Amino acid sequence: MTSTTSHDFVKGSKLQIRRLVNNSPQPIEEQLRKVIPGWGTAEFDWRSPLVSEQYREYCDEEFLAVLGLEGYSEALVGSFWPRRGPNWDALARVALPHPAVLLIEAKSHRSEMASCYGGGLDSLKIIKAAFHKTQQWLQPQKRRDWKSPFYQFANRLAHLYFLRKECGLEAWLAHVYFTGDPYYPTSREQWDDWLCEVRFELGIGDGKIEGLVDIFLSVNGGNA
Repeated sequence: MTSTTSHDFVKGSKLQIRRLVNNSPQPIEEQLRKVIPGWGTAEFDWRSPLVSEQYREYCDEEFLAVLGLEGYSEALVGSFWPRRGPNWDALARVALPHPAVLLIEAKSHRSEMASCYGGGLDSLKIIKAAFHKTQQWLQPQKRRDWKSPFYQFANRLAHLYFLRKECGLEAWLAHVYFTGDPYYPTSREQWDDWLCEVRFELGIGDGKIEGLVDIFLSVNGGNA
C-alpha cells in the first residue's frame, strides 16, 4: 500500500521532507554522516518521497521492496506487524562497505507526534506481541501502554527492532525535527522539552537506543 498527497495542499513536515529529499538533501546527509558511527563516507540513494513518483510514501511489502528487502515481507506483514503499517516519510539505501537502510520520520510541530491506536482486536494482538519484544530489547525504565498517547513513535521503534534484531540488518531510524516551519513554528528548545516528555511517557528515558538518531534541521537550511 502506498500513500500520495497533492503537493499543492501539503504543509508542515510532509512538505519539508519532500523539499529536503528532492531539492537539498545535503544538510540531513551531513548530519547523518556525523552522528552515525562508520557513516563518514556514506552515500545516500533516496527512494522516497520522490517527485518522479508523485511523492509516494510506502508501507508494508512495498516499503521493504523499495529498499530491496523483499525477502522479509512474509516475516513482517501479518506476522510481526498487521497489514496497513506505518507510511514512512522518507526511505533511503545507504552505500557503505556494507549495505544499510534508513527510515525517516519527520515532524514540524509537536501535535504531529500525538497518536493513539485505533484498529481492531485482531491487529491489536499482533501489535501487543511486537511491542512486548521491542520493550524486552529496549529494557525501558518503566513499562508503559504504548497504544497512546505516542503510538506512532512506539510503532516506529517496533519496526526498528524488527529490522535490526529479527532480520539482522543495519537499519537506522532517524527522527527529523524541523524548526522554524512557517506553518507552525517550533524552536529547538521546544523540541527538546517535548521529547523529554515523549520519552518519559514511553518509559525509555533519555538513554541511547541502538539504531535511533534525532536530527534537528531549520527549514531555512542548516542545523537547528
